[in-house]
Amino acid sequence: MGNNVKNQNDSDDINKSKKFVFHIASEHIDFIESLSFQEKHNLINYLITDYRNNNLLNKKTIDPEKIKKGIIIIITILVGIPLIFFLINTSLSLTMSGYLEMQRNFEKIIK
Repeated sequence: MGNNVKNQNDSDDINKSKKFVFHIASEHIDFIESLSFQEKHNLINYLITDYRNNNLLNKKTIDPEKIKKGIIIIITILVGIPLIFFLINTSLSLTMSGYLEMQRNFEKIIK
């Protein structure tokens, strides 16, 4: 009975697996050919699992440099835009007061 369960699990595993063809770099051919079928199987599955785990970790980690740059950009925008409006307002006010002063002086000269 235990043997039948093992054979059934093996056949389920075979039904769930799929064969793929990979191109191996020439410097690795001798190494791959020296491995048994099971070792090749274990190596490929380990590499795929490791690759997927590394990608998940890389996607989840937050880069502190990006956070710093983002905070600097937000602070620059929050301070810079009101400062620009203040400078524009001040320069326009000074320009208008200068023109009004020139107009008054010109009117005094003409009278």
